[in-house]
Amino acid sequence: MQYELYDICKSADSLARGLSFNAVTHKRYKTYMPMERALGIILSGNIYFSNGANWNDIPDRKQMANRNVYGQCFSWSTIENIAMWMLYGGQGGESGAMIDFPAKVIKEMLASASVELGQFNEKGKFEVQYSLARETDYEQYMTDIVYVEHLKNGSVRLTWGDQHLTVKNEVLSDAGIFQKHYAWAYERESRMIFRLTESFLDSHDIKEGSSIRLRLSERAKRLLVDQLYRSPVYKGKTDVGLNSSLFNEVDWKQ
Repeated sequence: MQYELYDICKSADSLARGLSFNAVTHKRYKTYMPMERALGIILSGNIYFSNGANWNDIPDRKQMANRNVYGQCFSWSTIENIAMWMLYGGQGGESGAMIDFPAKVIKEMLASASVELGQFNEKGKFEVQYSLARETDYEQYMTDIVYVEHLKNGSVRLTWGDQHLTVKNEVLSDAGIFQKHYAWAYERESRMIFRLTESFLDSHDIKEGSSIRLRLSERAKRLLVDQLYRSPVYKGKTDVGLNSSLFNEVDWKQ
């Protein structure tokens, strides 16, 4: 069961809680990326969470920086999306892959007791700066993104999935709400978030460009092997993974 957008827009707090609740009710969580990165996740069992500094939505970068959080983005759409392949698949999708995370893997990730904070060096190797414990150093949760159009009368039109609702701007004031412009609504984004505790931030010096690493279980790695898909216009060097459902259906270079 999911909350309707109307039911969770009574206040900023109810919207934040509703988006978080809905985020753990989806059946699938797709993430599009270059094949090299996808194979790295499945083979190593390591998945990395960014501070958003290099994300392509500039206001989103600022939200991530202002809230001092780390995140990984997923699409809860039940079908593949051409725009997602083109944007995130690498070389316009020609080296692209998509991992379709089952809900049980996401739930297992959310139950992690510890993660690592560090940076990638010049050779691309992740160097651990701190080991973090959930009980003292961070909180972890899922949240759906709400898509926003600011109207001339000062109100905002919110979109979540196929639902739309016009509300007062104050409904977006909760720090737990991540919002993007309506132009991104096709992504149907759900985000796994790590928020460092104030006590950890006060007592540790975090280097610029840091990321969080979460280690997948062997069970999760086995499940993901069968959930790897190649872009519909894939021209990479490896034939690992399944064909996209759109294979031989599109050619967006023409």
